[in-house]
Amino acid sequence: MNRTISLYALVISYKKVPVEIRKLFSFSKDEIGIFLAKLKEIQGVEGAVVLSTCNRTEVYFSYDDSRRHISEIICDVEVLFSSFKDLAVTALRKWVLSYMGIGAVKHLFHVTSGLDSAVLGENEIVAQVKEAYGITVENEFADFVINTVFQKGLACSKEVKSCDEFKCSGLSYATLITSEIVHFQPECKKVFILGASGVIGSQLIKNLCGYDNIEIITAVRKHRCLCEKNIVEVAYADRYTWVDWADVVVSVTTSPHYVLTQNETRACIKQQKQRLFIDVAVPNDIDPLVQELDNIELKNIDYFNEIIVNHKERRISGIAKAEEIISSAMEDVLKTVIFRNFIQKCEDSIFRHYSGNKEVMRLIYDFKDNSSAEELEKMVGVLEKIAAGTRNVTS
Repeated sequence: MNRTISLYALVISYKKVPVEIRKLFSFSKDEIGIFLAKLKEIQGVEGAVVLSTCNRTEVYFSYDDSRRHISEIICDVEVLFSSFKDLAVTALRKWVLSYMGIGAVKHLFHVTSGLDSAVLGENEIVAQVKEAYGITVENEFADFVINTVFQKGLACSKEVKSCDEFKCSGLSYATLITSEIVHFQPECKKVFILGASGVIGSQLIKNLCGYDNIEIITAVRKHRCLCEKNIVEVAYADRYTWVDWADVVVSVTTSPHYVLTQNETRACIKQQKQRLFIDVAVPNDIDPLVQELDNIELKNIDYFNEIIVNHKERRISGIAKAEEIISSAMEDVLKTVIFRNFIQKCEDSIFRHYSGNKEVMRLIYDFKDNSSAEELEKMVGVLEKIAAGTRNVTS
């Protein structure tokens, strides 16, 4: 049944790809819109979603191979992906993982549920997948397969997160960054945040507002009317002035280039004190050479991914239950796609023949609701034979 669902995924993941390579394949929100427009031009691509986070870049696309072989479609998408990032297609193929059909669905469900995350069961990824899917909807590039799979994936994530092993644990990048900040210095500290409007940045601010000894300033390009207490907004253009003020600098923007460079950071620092710089953006927000400056410690996304291993034991026991939920959700998707494809093929024959017979129609739908995907596919095969026979008799 792997070909029942016409879905393909190209995955650049933290599991295989180091951060210095991941940043080459990352997408900004503006780039995603442009890339989706180019994907629309590829014959055979019916819909697509681009998910780009600090730990992964994934391109999901649905396809129609009735007039063009899937291998040709995949090749064109790979060439577009690599050329869009000014890379040779061989570079993409060296690092990319590919999933097809139900395998692509399973991977997406693991991603949305946090089972494929460095932080096992993390909550941030759900919002990121929802945002990626939303961009596709806004660009009118969500077909039946994309809608079915992503809506079910998001619903599946909610069910997984309701398991006791995953519920209310609060483990996330924002939580881990908060811990680093809180334990950096015991006395009052000044925290400067770039990228506060994103998923991680917003959660980080909420976490830090629970501490009375922490002052927070955020650099913004546009005023946002923050409701949290003790938050001061400053112009992004003045960010280097506030680097000197800060004890801790956190950057989580979606900028395609450095927002803090070594030379400008060196020039702006007047006060000599210990400082912690945290950069969880991909590509990097902070020039890695900043850590060579006196009294500065820099921690990036891979630092957090390493320490996350120690936290996984808390949720390991919930994986089996989560896998059961994901398997059930995959069955539902398979059945939905199988039955929809069947209706499209047969509505001009067998369904027209029986549409007036409510008992027969109820029996068909009852079978769909109470059978497995494998049983449903077998039934569909039989009904298609009946449909073919009906056409022959009619003709």
